[in-house]
Amino acid sequence: MTNKPRTGFEAPSDASHDDESDTQTASTSPENSTGRSGGGKGRRNKNKTNKNAGETNQNDPFANLTRKRLETALGEDSDIRAREMMRAIRNAQTPEEALAAMASNAAEQGERMAMTKIVPPTVGKTKARFRHFLILVSFFLFVAGPIAAAYWYLTERALPQYGSVTAFSVRQADHASPTDLIGNAFGLANSSTTDTDVLYDFLTSQEIVAAIREYRDFGAIWAGAGMGWETGDPIFAMPPGGTIEDQTAYWNRMVEVSYDTSANILEVRVLAFDPADAQMIAQDILDESSSIINELSSIATQDVLRYAQEDLTAAETDLRVTRESLTNFRNRYQIASIDSDIALTIGPLNALTQQLVEAKIERGLLGRDTTERDPRWVQINARIEVIEQQIEEERSKLGAAVDGDSGTVLSNRIAEFERLNVDLEFAQASYETALAAFYSARADANRQSLYLAAHKHPTLAERADFPKKWMILGLVGGLAFALWSILALTMLSLRDRR
Repeated sequence: MTNKPRTGFEAPSDASHDDESDTQTASTSPENSTGRSGGGKGRRNKNKTNKNAGETNQNDPFANLTRKRLETALGEDSDIRAREMMRAIRNAQTPEEALAAMASNAAEQGERMAMTKIVPPTVGKTKARFRHFLILVSFFLFVAGPIAAAYWYLTERALPQYGSVTAFSVRQADHASPTDLIGNAFGLANSSTTDTDVLYDFLTSQEIVAAIREYRDFGAIWAGAGMGWETGDPIFAMPPGGTIEDQTAYWNRMVEVSYDTSANILEVRVLAFDPADAQMIAQDILDESSSIINELSSIATQDVLRYAQEDLTAAETDLRVTRESLTNFRNRYQIASIDSDIALTIGPLNALTQQLVEAKIERGLLGRDTTERDPRWVQINARIEVIEQQIEEERSKLGAAVDGDSGTVLSNRIAEFERLNVDLEFAQASYETALAAFYSARADANRQSLYLAAHKHPTLAERADFPKKWMILGLVGGLAFALWSILALTMLSLRDRR
């Protein structure tokens, strides 16, 4: 059999080996196992083979390329990549075609590796240790355990609670009293907002609990369901035999009061283990609220009525005293009216003045015809002198006298009368105002000016919506997980510090 001579390039086969395996094969081949007689021929054949290989290596750059060397050079995924690259080299006819195929295959393999290569981890895989087991156990104890216990209690032991809702507001009558008009004029605020605040505080106080427990048995309504840890509901039920402070605290748990400050509306939700009991307590709350509002309204109206009565009494006393002073004035000077007194005093003065004028006219006429020695002249002068003296006496009664009683002077009597008359008019006006205020206050007291308007009467529940199981479970789970996380992180941080 003749060997095909090389034409300058021969692609390596998949079954070729590296240099060391070729040397070992040559030393153990049947051609070299013929003994000493064949040693020379074997050495000649080996030298010829090495010579031919040397010539081939000079002409073929892929002569010594083996699959194992490609796997070592290619690194990761070397098996697949080396197989594909060797297949491309075998199909080539010249070294240039082999180099081109090898470059194309390397570019394709590089793009594929860039797309699918996974970055190796920088830290080795950890092993489960005892602390990991403790963390897992603590999670079940501190997180899963409380959630499971809460779920069991809410589904097995917690009794259903029914809610009754009522809503009301404090309203004031539309009529306006004189005090309201004065308050609005000066910008004073209405008292309904303050009354609503008082009512809100009353609904959460100990006073309403003491008032309702006088005719309601809280033990039968709320405490009966919590008897015993084996069959009862000791968490949501009221402890039996509690004090008024304990009942008030439980009252604020079962009675929720909401206050809308913008609309001045109070909404009350009452929880009980029986829907009829919840509706009954809600109705009691509505009745007690109406009573406290009526009491506040009554106190306010009684105060207004009392103040109006006091003002009326004082005005009446002033009027009586002023009238008595005017009566004493009239009795002292024996006059019924100051106008008549003035007429009695001015009338004679006017008559005397007229007579004086007539006498002087008569004397003038007499002086033209007679002398001063005429008896008629003497008589007329005497008459004029008497009239003038009388006029002076009458005029002295109008002005203040230098000596004597000033009370007989008309001007003093007029001044005193005018003072008494002004006091009488003022006392009369004050009395009329006080009397009108008293009548208005009494009318306000007779009708209810402040009242409780219930726009949502106590409802009767048909379904138990309480307690909110999923909300409670969420709160328990969130709190337990937060505490467990803080505890676990704290313990791990302390261990890392050591």
